[in-house]
Amino acid sequence: MDRKTFLGMIVLCVGLVFMFCTPGFAECPEGSVDINTATVQELQEVNGIGSVLAQRIADYRQEHPFTSDKDVTAVKGIGEKTFKQIADSICVD
Repeated sequence: MDRKTFLGMIVLCVGLVFMFCTPGFAECPEGSVDINTATVQELQEVNGIGSVLAQRIADYRQEHPFTSDKDVTAVKGIGEKTFKQIADSICVD
């Protein structure tokens, strides 16, 4: 294998590692709150999330980080109705 091919393969491998191993590959839409990183105060700014739910979300993610916004329904007090209300305002980056 010549040097040019070898270097090309190295660049490709590094790119693939970066693409598949870097957390936060997709960014949250502007105006959305990342439920994995938002403060309790930031969570409370979402219409439909009060102080109790904000604290529950923060407590829950300590043990179970969210992998999708739908995971928030595992938090006590957040059912389908509440999720539909907040879905456009939350995200997981």
